[in-house]
Amino acid sequence: MVRLRVTEILEERGKTEDWLFRQTGMTDYRSFRKLIHNESSRIRFEAIAKICAALDVPAGELFRRPARVKSDHRCPAGHRFQRNCGVVFRER
Repeated sequence: MVRLRVTEILEERGKTEDWLFRQTGMTDYRSFRKLIHNESSRIRFEAIAKICAALDVPAGELFRRPARVKSDHRCPAGHRFQRNCGVVFRER
């Protein structure tokens, strides 16, 4: 899932959420807060454009995709297998 990294950028720059809210000119603080904390199910392009302008960053820098975790699960016998592989290991 793609995530916004607005709070990370604010922290890196020593800015606050309130500062960004004022800079964007947005009017609904609750929606703004949900958006920047990745609690919103929808994002308007207008909101992204305002945040990009206020932070002076290209849109691509606002987003990050979590790194995939390489599966290294092992069965009780020590064999490697992939998650959801369908192999069933029975206790002896």
